Amino acid sequence: MNAVLPQPSILTPLFALLLSGLALHAKEKTELLSAHSTIAVYEGIEFRTCRGRTALCPKKCGNSGEFANFRIVEYLKYEKTGKYGDKKQKAKVMQVSDFFKNPKGEPKYHAVIKTLKKGDRVRLDWDHNYVTSKGSSYPARPITRLEKAKAD
Repeated sequence: MNAVLPQPSILTPLFALLLSGLALHAKEKTELLSAHSTIAVYEGIEFRTCRGRTALCPKKCGNSGEFANFRIVEYLKYEKTGKYGDKKQKAKVMQVSDFFKNPKGEPKYHAVIKTLKKGDRVRLDWDHNYVTSKGSSYPARPITRLEKAKAD
């Protein structure tokens, strides 16, 4: 008795589809590339419009909105753990709203930003991560700490 096997040309796309489905369900992997712990000066919030020129820009791309600006005045700790980790920075921005001024990011950091005045010193920490999720890899730079700095 001879079994009829599907043609290889049919198996290849099915196998590729199966593999891509597995990649989409794989766990997220995060690799720390650098860690930054700083004292910074709050310089205010400004509205920025994305100029990506895609079909979603500027209103729906997620890259337009209000950004809190900080000038780094001192590094308390810096660790570069990966080849492509960010070097020490002179400034840091943090998106706090989208194009329609809906809050974006961690609510606990919004509460801190609402209390700040231009010139206030803050403790500002963040990580530079390389994230692999659902078949895609991308950098992420989450804020890990934001609080008013204690007076000297």
